[in-house]
Amino acid sequence: MALLVVAPLRADDPKPVLVKSVLRLDPEIDCPSCEDGIKHALVTARGVQSADIDVLTNRIVLRYDPARIKLQALIGRIRVYGYTATEVK
Repeated sequence: MALLVVAPLRADDPKPVLVKSVLRLDPEIDCPSCEDGIKHALVTARGVQSADIDVLTNRIVLRYDPARIKLQALIGRIRVYGYTATEVK
């Protein structure tokens, strides 16, 4: 398991308004390197606080600031790895 460190907000940055979104992946994620790559691509995006991937349910729980990054941009980062992601409402 890789530990990723995200730089803290600067004192002059406005406090982020975080949104929680749950995404379902297709196809099922069964590749550890894909899982690591997707997680890295998400948590390094500006405005993302966390991205938790559950391989048993095939879902990602994202916490992000929509003023800094849009959900579609995050879904695009997932698509690079050959997966589609749809929001679970």
